[in-house]
Amino acid sequence: MRELNYVIKNYDKNMIRNNLSIKFYDMSPMTIISILVIVSGLTGCSSSKKVSLTNIEPIKIVDSKEFYTTGLAEISGKVIDIEVTTSTSNNYRDTDYAVSVGSGNIATGEVINRFVPISKNRDSFHNWFKVSTPAILLVRGMPEDFIPVYVQAGKNVEIIYDNTTGKITFSGDMGRINNELYIAPQFDERDSIINKIAESDNLSPKEAIAIYEEGEKAWKMRLDNYLVSSDLSAVTIRLLKNTAAFKKAFWLLDNEESLGVKSPDDYAPLKAVLLADDRYLLAQQWTGGLVDNLAGSKLLKKLAKNIPEEKTSNYNEAVMRYMKRFDAMLLFFDITGMPELAQLAVARTLCKGGFLKKTKTLDAAMTLADTVISSYIPNPDIAENVRSYARRVIHNDRHYLTDSEEADVVNELLAPYKGKYVIMDFWLPKCKPCLKEMQDTRDFRESALGNKDWVILYVVGED
Repeated sequence: MRELNYVIKNYDKNMIRNNLSIKFYDMSPMTIISILVIVSGLTGCSSSKKVSLTNIEPIKIVDSKEFYTTGLAEISGKVIDIEVTTSTSNNYRDTDYAVSVGSGNIATGEVINRFVPISKNRDSFHNWFKVSTPAILLVRGMPEDFIPVYVQAGKNVEIIYDNTTGKITFSGDMGRINNELYIAPQFDERDSIINKIAESDNLSPKEAIAIYEEGEKAWKMRLDNYLVSSDLSAVTIRLLKNTAAFKKAFWLLDNEESLGVKSPDDYAPLKAVLLADDRYLLAQQWTGGLVDNLAGSKLLKKLAKNIPEEKTSNYNEAVMRYMKRFDAMLLFFDITGMPELAQLAVARTLCKGGFLKKTKTLDAAMTLADTVISSYIPNPDIAENVRSYARRVIHNDRHYLTDSEEADVVNELLAPYKGKYVIMDFWLPKCKPCLKEMQDTRDFRESALGNKDWVILYVVGED
């Protein structure tokens, strides 16, 4: 195990690249949380084998392409025995509750957060959300805030909240896995453990980690008992097996400065996650989670200071020099290859860090994306997400619609009328300004009637 000082004193710009062997693998996504998880078409099947948390073989249910594919997930919610108010406002924010959901892309870090209209009787909602499969969305705003909902593109799930008992149940395609994860033992000791560490003086990183690990023993035992005594789906088993390692690594990166971590041994929880290289571990990320924390970690910044600066006016070379901090991290941990978590951190750095946007032109953005991909992102599906992002953010068509569920609807409506002038009028039956606009444009509509170059599309909603 190389110590930090070894890296500092013995760094050579060619040494890192020569010491790494790349293993090859290849959409077009929660604050409000948006984590990612998957179930296969076999989600409804159960694992009849009783298992132990510490002895689980990898469960390969989805391939990489399916994991990083984007699609629509259907989510609905129902509140039983909600108290009815006398509000007559058409604004759903003035009703009994307002729901907001965030969805995003695990590879690029993009997030779409939006409020969801609720029903006229104010006790339910129903909508579709674009997700990079798999996804866990946190529904915010039902009587109980931040309800985690595991979804998959092409699947549906309904949240049922009993306002009288406070009980939450799930149904639909994704109902079983959500129910299993919802009742799984939680890490209730976490806050007290973190407070104990924060209140202790002069703790070394190893001592802080030891306190954390001692405190999580009871929780891991409860998880182990839950796995052994319950007939769970394969995906639930996989996720629960990984959740402890994920939470520890996330806590470490979130507090690395205050903990004073600096040596490879201090970063042991992070190294364990990198070496696990398990897609189901990655599925537990939320926006701003472990992937983002790694991309912006103090460790990377510290290692970057030891990379010799080479002045260059070539933007691609400058970006590649910036990315060498990931090489330094792998050398620091004595890890060969590019773990999938590290690849996602590179992708987030390239996309969310603004490097692609600064290129200004589509050709330049695609060239930069391919340059970084060739060295750091062997997974072709993560790579394609990065290329897709580059095409979207530096598109030479000023009318280009960004990737979202709303844009998909608009593009589908416009598709038959390519080459024509199109007016899209979005209106509501009870919207007086909408109705007045229709009256005001009557003469224009009549004059354009029969003109093959003009199309007027009226898009109506009920709520």
